[in-house]
Amino acid sequence: IDSNKAEQFCGIYEIDPAIYPGYYFEVSMEKGQLYIETSFLDKSEIFPETESNFFLIGLDETFEFSFQKDIKTNTLTLTAKMYGLDLPATKID
Repeated sequence: IDSNKAEQFCGIYEIDPAIYPGYYFEVSMEKGQLYIETSFLDKSEIFPETESNFFLIGLDETFEFSFQKDIKTNTLTLTAKMYGLDLPATKID
């Protein structure tokens, strides 16, 4: 994936408070690679499947991360599929 395209995904995403209040994902880039971390997941590199879908192979399962942009509101969201849950999160920073 083009690093300029991937750079737009970097930031802080608030997980839907109805599911996990007070939890966030942080997406960052180092040396052209995307990383994700949260309080329940150590900083880990995520690998592209497509330009907006990424994955991480964990100890017990593969986690999936999908970025979407709402064209009307220009809001970027992230949906994480992990531990049997879909965790929607909205970029806040």
